[in-house]
Amino acid sequence: MKERKTGLQMTRRDWLRFMGVSGFAAGLAACAPPGVAPADDAADAEVLVDRWTTGLVDPDISGTFRIISWEGEGEIDKFIPFIEGFFEERYPNMEVEIESGVPWGDYWTKLPTQIAGGDPPDLAWQHQSRGWVYPDKGWSHSMQQYVESHPPDGWPDDWEPKMIEMSTYKGELHSLPYGWVTWGLFVNREITDSIQEYPFPDDWTWQDLREIAKEATSGEGMDKIYGCRIPIFDKTLWAVSMTWGADLFDAERTRGNFDDPIVEEAAKYLWDLRWTDGSSPTPGDEQAMGLGGEFLFASGRIGMHMGISDIAARLDNAIGDKFPWGIAPIPTGPNGRFGYEGGAQWMIPAGSKFPELAYELTRYVLSNEDILPTLGIEGSLYPPRLSLAEYGLPKGWEEKIPNAKHALLTLGLEQPTYYQYFTKYQEWSALWSKWMDPIFVEGKDNIKEALVGLNNETNELLGAA
Repeated sequence: MKERKTGLQMTRRDWLRFMGVSGFAAGLAACAPPGVAPADDAADAEVLVDRWTTGLVDPDISGTFRIISWEGEGEIDKFIPFIEGFFEERYPNMEVEIESGVPWGDYWTKLPTQIAGGDPPDLAWQHQSRGWVYPDKGWSHSMQQYVESHPPDGWPDDWEPKMIEMSTYKGELHSLPYGWVTWGLFVNREITDSIQEYPFPDDWTWQDLREIAKEATSGEGMDKIYGCRIPIFDKTLWAVSMTWGADLFDAERTRGNFDDPIVEEAAKYLWDLRWTDGSSPTPGDEQAMGLGGEFLFASGRIGMHMGISDIAARLDNAIGDKFPWGIAPIPTGPNGRFGYEGGAQWMIPAGSKFPELAYELTRYVLSNEDILPTLGIEGSLYPPRLSLAEYGLPKGWEEKIPNAKHALLTLGLEQPTYYQYFTKYQEWSALWSKWMDPIFVEGKDNIKEALVGLNNETNELLGAA
């Protein structure tokens, strides 16, 4: 039995019965790329030995292969047929258990607890913010020996280099990226067209955004239309600060730079959007509306929503024909535009019972040119292989939103610089919450004092005090 934990328990046999009744099974089989077998009972499957097997794993191996992810329904679904197909064809005696939809905040305590407790999953989703954290703490299994003996397709020249940097710690690869994204502004043209001609110019600035947002804001209470929605966290502050000429840390990530006047100016700018202009909803506003993120934009109450490119497909489905919309690039400034976000990876947790098998699955799914286009299109996620970047946006977008590729891909990659995480990021993120939540969540205005406090404790943590 192969099962997937999603809150609602469904065995593999139940899932197959559901797929057959829904009429989807036949379509899935017809659309399956080469190397992925139609769903069938494991006992009837013929074991396949092909270029995706390494010879490091016994074809008759049995046991339960466990996977964990924060991605839930509507996000992880695109991976399931390929994961299931891999095992059904090559290792039919293995059971597969997928625990998906673990809340983001809980994921980063649950996975380390499992690893520390000696009961880790065999494969785990990993965000780039932990790309160096986990290897530094001994929580991840190096992939270096596997990559050297059985490299992924296109390795390394066809792989997005910044994502490989984020996955490499002290010269050893510890994870493989499954995709990457850029930032953009998703624009409700019903609100903004009378203020700013579409498409927005490539050289528009953060100050332009503020002025457009103020003019686009109208109404009160539950009828209020907000000119923009800008999520505020460390990476947002970094993007604005870098545009104006200052990083949040030194280049080596050994000292904070939060007491820089430019960083303070950027923080005040973001605070003003919420608390001075009222043009971007506060967390309290969103709680009152019962909506957040891209779903608030899809409701028609936001003029410009700052988000990463992988929300494009979800927005397309959620908005439908409710209003015309488009995409603008991240604003630029004196120091350039910083729209590259990065992405996420698959990693093998330390203590995995089946590390070789985990690598085989990772290599099969994440480097396979017969699979990556599907993952890219369905997830609005640029595949990790550069030659397949065109599959990072939904089908038909060349006609629907002609400037989408230019705004998200071309301009999103304008600067090679990215927000570089560091080995103590997991501990540091608690300091950010301690000092910045009162400012950006509660609306307190002692911005300079808070930034100095954050800087002092950052330097203590990083050993620079």
